Amino acid sequence: MGSGSSAVAANGAKSRGSLKGSDDPPVAEAPQVDSRLPYPNFRELFTLKNYWKTIKRNDKDCGKQMFARYLNQQPDFKALYPKLKGIDAATVDMSCSDSAFEAVSANYLKVFDDVINAVEEKPGDVQTACDRLTAVGKMHRTKVSGMKVGAFQTMEEPFLHMVKEILQDRFNEKAETLFRKFFQFCLKYLLEGFNEPITGPPDQSVKTVFDVIQRGRIISENGPLFGEINANGQYEWKNYAEVDFKSLLLANSIKEFGIDRGQRVGIAGVHSLNYMVAVHAMIRSSLVIVPLYHNSKIETLCDIIENCNLELVFCDDETRANCFIEKKNEGFLGCLKRLVLLKGNPQKCYNIHNPDDLHVTTYEDMLILGRGHQHALIPPEPEDVYIICHTSGTTGQPKGVQLTHRALLAAMAGIYTTWVPPPNNWPFGKEDTYFSFLSLAHIYEHLIQALQPTILSLVPRLLNKFYEHIHTEMGKKNIIIRKIFEKAKKEKINLLRHGIQRYDTIWDKLVFRKLHYLFGGKLRVITTGGAAVNKDVKDFTRIAYGCPLVEGYGQTECAACGTISLPFDTSYGNVGGPAPWAQVKLVDVPELGYFSVEDKGEVCFRGAALMNGYFNEDDLNRKTIDEEGWLHTGDIGQWRGDGRLEIVDRKNALFKLAQGDFVSPESIETTYLNNPLITQIFVTGDTCRSFLVAICVVHYQALKASFVNAYPNLKVSQDNISTDAFLNDEKVIRHLISELNQTGRAHGLQTIELIQEAYLTTAEFTAESDLLTPTLKLRRHMLKIKYADEIHYLYERHMTL
Repeated sequence: MGSGSSAVAANGAKSRGSLKGSDDPPVAEAPQVDSRLPYPNFRELFTLKNYWKTIKRNDKDCGKQMFARYLNQQPDFKALYPKLKGIDAATVDMSCSDSAFEAVSANYLKVFDDVINAVEEKPGDVQTACDRLTAVGKMHRTKVSGMKVGAFQTMEEPFLHMVKEILQDRFNEKAETLFRKFFQFCLKYLLEGFNEPITGPPDQSVKTVFDVIQRGRIISENGPLFGEINANGQYEWKNYAEVDFKSLLLANSIKEFGIDRGQRVGIAGVHSLNYMVAVHAMIRSSLVIVPLYHNSKIETLCDIIENCNLELVFCDDETRANCFIEKKNEGFLGCLKRLVLLKGNPQKCYNIHNPDDLHVTTYEDMLILGRGHQHALIPPEPEDVYIICHTSGTTGQPKGVQLTHRALLAAMAGIYTTWVPPPNNWPFGKEDTYFSFLSLAHIYEHLIQALQPTILSLVPRLLNKFYEHIHTEMGKKNIIIRKIFEKAKKEKINLLRHGIQRYDTIWDKLVFRKLHYLFGGKLRVITTGGAAVNKDVKDFTRIAYGCPLVEGYGQTECAACGTISLPFDTSYGNVGGPAPWAQVKLVDVPELGYFSVEDKGEVCFRGAALMNGYFNEDDLNRKTIDEEGWLHTGDIGQWRGDGRLEIVDRKNALFKLAQGDFVSPESIETTYLNNPLITQIFVTGDTCRSFLVAICVVHYQALKASFVNAYPNLKVSQDNISTDAFLNDEKVIRHLISELNQTGRAHGLQTIELIQEAYLTTAEFTAESDLLTPTLKLRRHMLKIKYADEIHYLYERHMTL
């Protein structure tokens, strides 16, 4: 009987938790632990979290205790933190009430707290924790003045001392082991961000853009390289070998023309297969590529051709060539000896007054010539100049930025390092296709020359246009569809706010799938840069098109990508952290009230991706890159607590519009003041918008007379109308804008420099109202604050971005 009872008990024990009708709850399965964590099971992680709750009960004093001991043991480290001027590092303790000391202490403790919380929330995937630590490391590399990598390791003992002091008798060997492992985990990923900037690709055999092409041919097994739409509207692809062979023939022809390595060759027009073959011919010949914007004024292009002494220019067709022939016939472009038509009919070219001075050749003729004349071509070296990319001319004469092969590959390697290796593990390969709306003359294009649309590159203005088009079309739908659309947006944006990007939700299936297919349905990433992206547009892009949005920030002078957002970043209002190639620092701009000790100042870059300098601009080079090798951007940045950079202002009045072009409001204002209808004007813009607006202090009587003369029969022209009613009348506003823009055009302003909206007032800008300096210059920052509501209204009123 006893044995029978035992058998039943044993069987019951075996089946406990699985028998139907049992009152015992099922045993919860412990969460899996990410292999990157130093803990073999969730139990140890759970114990660590319980210990940490005790520490967090008095977190402010805990952080001060830790940081004070850190400084006590290394008092020289105080110099690393410019804010800590008011403390004695050797004697400071947790009772110190210095605000800077408290802030730095709290920030360090918050890092550990953020990491533990992130790990507890997702123990099976600690990517968020790793990214947080890497970002902090990157921030310290540039933000904490002169900090060395070993300084992180010296935090371990103060960290463990703090834990011991708080836990008291609960601090035993097990607790020490758990926290020591935790610190080393943090240290590992901090150092990933702190490591010295990279100088090139991880594959040391790839040192030039020519090497990239050759490596691509091998890895892709001679896969497709470039695709072009044929006469039937279908994409026709050329593989690496085909492109390589034709580029060799073109290179032989260029050499036959007497153009040798290191010389500069221009290429003008829109993208085509032949365009890209010509580019690759220049690369393999060690020539310097000088792209010429297809939408630039001919006068600007002539200045570039003459400044760069271009003997040979490739043109996309005879229309483009005729522009240069006409200028040649007028006595300009003395250096230009040959035009090559990538497509088109040379019979349609204008007559050349002196045929010996300029020859027109076709792409096909060059291929034939190249077959009959083979030359020994020397591939480029890393320090050879790859391209002279001219910055936008809206700030004055275009400046030729010289970028070497090494600089471009450093920038490309920065993107690779951010995306592909652990911890992000976001690889790309021969199945990927790159599609871009950018002209090759825009340097951002050169950063992803892989052309393999899973990867889509769009400037912010195009993102704006897609956003506006989709919402305009949705506004035409019935109310039920509109409600579902808004609900879908709200739900997916809510996921973004919790750091979640997914493209397989019910809302994707019901609402956004059609938008996925709008871009081909295979997108893996959209990249953008060149100007700021509006928050609403950024959110919508991240939720609607089926892939993440990655944003880069920089200048042509640093190969465009000095900071870059992480692949799965869902935040906004920032431009990411430093790219792996870049050192970034902020320097004081006292005249604008920005100081680096407050984490604000002019953004400066240093690293392998910097330009060699502006072509033929030695004085400007010395002003732009200082003796220590720092490129001064003119942008005002602010470090966020998580290591991301936010752009908040410009050092001078120049700023970008959504097209990516700079405008100079001061020169525009000077031009408009030639019009007698205004006495003062403040021109401003928004980097998320594509046009300028103005606050106009009008000459009331002159404006009234001008308007009455133009519209004598309108009610608003009557004498009894009030000043406010007159200045706020839409027809009056349009009249003044028209008059001002007539003045602007007469003085040479470009379309992008003309205002499209204006607020009219008779209240003068004065020094007494803090809107002018003592020398009567506009205080732009104060004007933006005073008229913030009016500026916002002007953009809201103007429906087209």
